[in-house]
Amino acid sequence: MTDDEIKLLETQLTDAERNMDVATLHHLLSDRFTGVSMKGHSLDKASFIEAFSGSFKFEALEIEDLNITHFNGFSTVVGRSVFEVEIGGNRIQASARYVDVWVQTGEAVKLVSSSVTPEKKER
Repeated sequence: MTDDEIKLLETQLTDAERNMDVATLHHLLSDRFTGVSMKGHSLDKASFIEAFSGSFKFEALEIEDLNITHFNGFSTVVGRSVFEVEIGGNRIQASARYVDVWVQTGEAVKLVSSSVTPEKKER
């Protein structure tokens, strides 16, 4: 895995999240995916994908500040996401830091874990 390959996967993941593309999310995530949501809830693959099935709508979602580290058979990404989301008619602008773990599984590279932490607003 190279930095460019991981950046492409991160872009595909972000596009799928922004566009609520459940099929692409299903393809990118490992069946053994585990994660932690912005609210601290544990997620498996099904619950992660379910979160993108229409209960909210992204108006904007961008990723930045990617720091990619490669190990034997897996890569970690520490990044920042900036987003605007509509929930129940209310628009929320926020940002978060996240860690994604991508693993080479045979021919494919799959997302096996993701943890998101909201950034606190400066006072």
